Amino acid sequence: MWVEARKSTTSQADKDRFRAFLESGQCRSSPVVRLELYNGARDEAEIRSVDEMLNPRVAEELPLVATVAQYALDALRALAAPGTSVKLGDALIAATAKTHRWGVMSCDWNDFPALVRALGLDLFHPFDGRVLRYDPRYR
Repeated sequence: MWVEARKSTTSQADKDRFRAFLESGQCRSSPVVRLELYNGARDEAEIRSVDEMLNPRVAEELPLVATVAQYALDALRALAAPGTSVKLGDALIAATAKTHRWGVMSCDWNDFPALVRALGLDLFHPFDGRVLRYDPRYR
């Protein structure tokens, strides 16, 4: 979601929708998101842009605690199958959401549907309105 919001190919309407969501105070982030964005940054200006976008006043960064690792391990174990691979960063992001009792919002629907199912979370697409509900609190 954070990557899509920065792309020049993302429509202004989607960027505006994302900005409104951020301003609503309902968004949280993970240090893993910051690491992924830093990893893709080409220079110091892009690092500053990431820091500005992930400003704690806009999106509180949920801490990585021991429970995050355990949930990530549980999800990876549940999803282990021949020919199946889940990105470690996505597993940690989903596990962070589980630990802190949040859903996951992402434009990347490759790994997250299986991860949220394994962890009992909800998944939301910020732009096209898709929703998967696996959190038993909201069924």
